[in-house]
Amino acid sequence: MKRATIAIDGASKGNPGPAGVGIVICDESGAVLNSIGENIGIGTNNFAEYTAFIRGLELALELGFNHAVVNTDSELLAKQINGHYRVKSPDIAPLFALALDLMGKFKTVRVNHVPREKNKQADKLASQAAGVQPTLELEEAPAPEAKMIKRLSVRTSSRMQFLDITGLVQDAVKESGVADGIC
Repeated sequence: MKRATIAIDGASKGNPGPAGVGIVICDESGAVLNSIGENIGIGTNNFAEYTAFIRGLELALELGFNHAVVNTDSELLAKQINGHYRVKSPDIAPLFALALDLMGKFKTVRVNHVPREKNKQADKLASQAAGVQPTLELEEAPAPEAKMIKRLSVRTSSRMQFLDITGLVQDAVKESGVADGIC
């Protein structure tokens, strides 16, 4: 039996606002195998909590674990995953479905609600990550005649991340001088 203990937390500075996840994975002896703080762009606290849960399960699978105990200070996430509360938010429903799918890849998964003071390391990683904004780079691509093309390159810190690029797009349109067209 190969069991991981996964401490997770999500944080949002503004709810919605800059968000991050914190994940600490330990083996059966309690040794920390991996600890991660990742910025996930703009999101709500619940989105960040679910993202941490999903990312933690993915990492445990990559490390070869087939049993997992997940500790979270999110009572809502724990109660939803354990079937005590329904998921009502249409934004969280796809994450909930993905989480259940990932849980099915383990022999056993137990999700515990723990007090915040027992989740300090994951909480600290998530909070720090929420304060770090990903970098955006603008690069102009060669444009065919009669068309204006501007390419936005975006760097993210995780596979699942939302970034608000509205201001960058508005600036590019304004800068182009084009009054009519499709963006």
